Amino acid sequence: MRRETKIGLLAVISIAIGIIGYKYLNGQNVLSRSLILYAVYDDVNGLQPSAPVWLHGFQVGLVTNLYQKPDDIKKIVVVLDIDKNIKLPKDAVAELITYNPMGGKAIVLKFEGTCSGDDCLKSGDYIRAESKGVLASMLPQDEVKQYLELLSSGLTSLIDTLTGQVAGEEGPMADLAQTAANLRALTGRLDGMLARSSASITGTLDNAHSLTEALKASQADLQQSLSNLAALSRQLKEADLGKTVGQANDALAGFQAALTDVQQAVNNLNTLLQNINNGQGTLGKLAADPALYDELKEASRQASLLLEDLRLHPKRYTRILSKKEIPYGK
Repeated sequence: MRRETKIGLLAVISIAIGIIGYKYLNGQNVLSRSLILYAVYDDVNGLQPSAPVWLHGFQVGLVTNLYQKPDDIKKIVVVLDIDKNIKLPKDAVAELITYNPMGGKAIVLKFEGTCSGDDCLKSGDYIRAESKGVLASMLPQDEVKQYLELLSSGLTSLIDTLTGQVAGEEGPMADLAQTAANLRALTGRLDGMLARSSASITGTLDNAHSLTEALKASQADLQQSLSNLAALSRQLKEADLGKTVGQANDALAGFQAALTDVQQAVNNLNTLLQNINNGQGTLGKLAADPALYDELKEASRQASLLLEDLRLHPKRYTRILSKKEIPYGK
């Protein structure tokens, strides 16, 4: 046998085993025939595939599929897979119940007597379907009646007790009567107060009306004021006041530094003038000694004459070997 053939057979066997295992885990035995019945419900109340099918509390099958009835889409067809050894008469009922408070659903088979041969349901037949509510599903009918009777007797006793308390002279009815009398007295006092203060109330209402009219008349001015405030707020926002204040602070800091420098220069100038007045330094000596001033003036005059002579007789200062002298002019 070729290797490819062996691989194909192994794959087919694996798939078959997987399908059989899945059916087995769901409660179906594909290796044996079952009794397939159909039940039609108006509402399955959340019934799911793989829900159990019970007979006297013993699981004899499960729900394998649910679908809408082709000729009536308002009906739901439930497919029941039941053990082939179970014999069900044709008047059997598949009752849909809720078996726990969490909403678990199951199908309960109910019937009377036994059947044999053609009197029993066969695969492909439809079984009569019924549904029970949550309370009826979880409690037997006799217990439901007993609970209802206990509830009725308890409510009757409670109502009788309340009636006796209400009808007593010192019971709630007396308190209600006293409360009603107090309310009547309070209502009378309120009527008197309103009658005495009606003029004041009317004046207050008139004033309120006048104020309303005044506000209505000045509505345009108020609107304009609000518009101006909005425009001013928008301009202030666009002006970036924080940045402007920061720049102003920087300018003030620079101006303060400049003032400091100017003050320092003024102080230096005052010191210099004081030194001159005290005769300290060259300028001080010039200011305090007139003779020195005259000598400097004379030296300045002589320097001017020398420069003038140099301009008029440059050869006098450039000769080297000539012995001819050029006389000075006045």
